[in-house]
Amino acid sequence: MTRRRLSVVVVTLNEEERLRACLESVAWADEVVVVDALSQDKTAQIAREFTDRVIVRPWPGFAAQKNFGLAEAGGDWILSLDADEQVSPELREEILGVLAADGPSDGYRVPRRNLFGGSGFATAGSGPTGSSGSSGGAAGRSSIAPFMSRWT
Repeated sequence: MTRRRLSVVVVTLNEEERLRACLESVAWADEVVVVDALSQDKTAQIAREFTDRVIVRPWPGFAAQKNFGLAEAGGDWILSLDADEQVSPELREEILGVLAADGPSDGYRVPRRNLFGGSGFATAGSGPTGSSGSSGGAAGRSSIAPFMSRWT
């Protein structure tokens, strides 16, 4: 059995300060789709350094923009990120394991590690913050990030 394909979807608006680190952290993915909301800075130019799948369109709202990006992705699995989020090497290895095993779940929530001034900090729960991932939406996709789900 061949490994399942991973698409990463990032929505942007004037994210030139943060986007490069995000895209560098997912350069190993099979496909990266960036949906830019008519940024006035170099966001789209930076995105094109990493992928030819840069779609520039007006901002219809957060959920609609995320869902548009999900619909454009062609992978078996979708990882949805915001431009200020990065995939750690440890998370990359976990994701590759999921792709190789093709599951066993239909979706995964990815915990966040909040950084401020370059350092991690505790939240009210005193550990990594839980993501807002959810299931549902068109074809089992969610409009809330970060999450990874199987495209069915």
